Amino acid sequence: MSYPPQQPYVPQPPKKTNTLALVGFILSVVFALLSLMCLPFFGPISLGLSIAGLIQVNKNPNQGGKGLAIAGIAISSLSIVWLFATLLIAGIGLGGLSTMDY
Repeated sequence: MSYPPQQPYVPQPPKKTNTLALVGFILSVVFALLSLMCLPFFGPISLGLSIAGLIQVNKNPNQGGKGLAIAGIAISSLSIVWLFATLLIAGIGLGGLSTMDY
C-alpha cells in the first residue's frame, strides 16, 4: 500500500505587528510606572492607541499584535483606575487634615 505524495511544507510569512498596538502597549507600561508617581499623562493616549490598534488588527487578518493591543487596554485601564483611587484617597486624607484642631 503506497500513500500519495505529500505537498511540500511552505511556511507562512510572519504577520507584521500593528504599530498602534505596539506603541499603545509600550505607553501603557510607561503609564503604569508613572501612575505610581501620580503622573497621568499617558493614560488616555495609551488607551486610545491600544483600542485603535485592536480595531485595525481585527479588520486586517494579516496583521499581528492583537495580544499586545488587549494587554495595552488592560494595563491602561487598570492604571487609570489605580491613579484615580490614589488621588481620591489622597484627597480624602488631605481633606481630613484641614478639619483637625491643633
